[in-house]
Amino acid sequence: MIKVFLVEDEIVIREGLHRMIPWSEYGYELVGEAGDGEIALPLIRKMMPDVLITDIKMPFMDGLALSKFVKKELPNTKIVIVSGYDDFEYAQQAISLGVERYLLKPISRSNFIEVLEDIRTKYEAENEQKIYYEKFRNEIQEYEQYSRRDFFETLVSGHFSIEAIYEKADKLQVDIMAQCYNIVLFSMNSTERDNQFYDTYSQDTADLQNRLDQLFYNEPNCILFRNQIFSYAVLIKGDKAKIEKQTEDCVRKLQDFFSEGGKQIDWYICTGKIVDRLSSLPESYRDA
Repeated sequence: MIKVFLVEDEIVIREGLHRMIPWSEYGYELVGEAGDGEIALPLIRKMMPDVLITDIKMPFMDGLALSKFVKKELPNTKIVIVSGYDDFEYAQQAISLGVERYLLKPISRSNFIEVLEDIRTKYEAENEQKIYYEKFRNEIQEYEQYSRRDFFETLVSGHFSIEAIYEKADKLQVDIMAQCYNIVLFSMNSTERDNQFYDTYSQDTADLQNRLDQLFYNEPNCILFRNQIFSYAVLIKGDKAKIEKQTEDCVRKLQDFFSEGGKQIDWYICTGKIVDRLSSLPESYRDA
C-alpha cells in the first residue's frame, strides 16, 4: 500500500476527501491527517508517507512551507497541492518545489482518482527501478568479491608472475606497491560446541560481515580480502620500519572488533612473517 497523509484546514473538505475516495481500492492507505502544517510536520516525520496531499492556504504553516520541509527531509515523498486560489505565483512556487500536481478547488472525484492513479503508476515504476538497481548493485558487489578473492589467490599461490599480479591489481584498482608485506588471517566460528558458524547464519552474522567489510575501508595500507565464507585475510603493506607495528595494530583492531561483538562467536587471528618482496607473499601466507 502507498501511504498517504492529508493536510487540510477546512474540516468539511478534509472529511469529504476522506470519505470520497476508496483509498485501499486504488492501492493507498490513509495513514494520517491534520488541520495545518505545524501539526502535520511531526506526524509526517513519524509516518513517513509516500504521498502528501496538502491545502496551500492554512494557518500557522501553509502548504508551501510544509512542502519545503517535507521535500528536504523526505525527498522521495510525492506532494499534491490543493488550492482555491487560481494564482500563477503559487503555481510557480509549487513547481519550483518539485510537487507532483497542483489542483484547484473544487476537485471532482474522477479528477482526484485520476491523479492518484497517475501517482501510483509513477510510484510503482520507480519502485521497480529501485529493485532493479538494488539487484544490479548486489550482482556487482558479488562480482567484486569474487574478483578480489581470485586476486588474493593469485597473490599467495606462487603460480603467477609479478607482471601478471600487477596487471590484475591495476584492473581492480588495488595499490599493492610497498617495501614490505605481511598477511593476517582471521576466521569465525560459532561458540556452540560442534556447530559450524554457517549453521547459525543469521541477520546478526550478516551485519557482522558488513561491518568487517568496512573495518579497513579508510586504511590504504591494510587491504581486506574475503578468503572463504567466514574467513578473511588482510594484506598489510608498508615501509620496513613500520610494517611490524602495522601488523600489531591490525591484530589489535581485529581483537577489539570481535571483543565488542559479543560472545556468540569464537574468533581466531594468525599472522604471517614479514617479507620484503611481493613474490614472497606465498611464504607469509603459509606461515600464517
